[in-house]
Amino acid sequence: MTPQTNTNSAIDWSMEDLYDLLMYDIDQELLLANISKLKGTLESLSDKERKKRVVKYQKSMKKFMKKFDRFMSEWHGAMNKFYHDKMKEAEELMNKMEFGDLDEKFNKLFK
Repeated sequence: MTPQTNTNSAIDWSMEDLYDLLMYDIDQELLLANISKLKGTLESLSDKERKKRVVKYQKSMKKFMKKFDRFMSEWHGAMNKFYHDKMKEAEELMNKMEFGDLDEKFNKLFK
């Protein structure tokens, strides 16, 4: 589950990577690589054990959804802050620039 780095130095995460990342500490039996094995595992258990396991998986999925919601909320907040910080930087840069020469050159073009 190692993300691949592309030529732009950005991390290319898939939804599958995110799922496994969030699920890893909750229930490793529910990692994507293990899900295909669950049917065989569940079929080999007694009815009582199978019911316990299914309840365990349901609880794990509820924990996952809470963790996912928290992740998305934090990500959204971080992206919002990043956006506003960058816009503020751009505004400050624009306020520092002098446009006098540009205005003169622009006006000469249309005279």
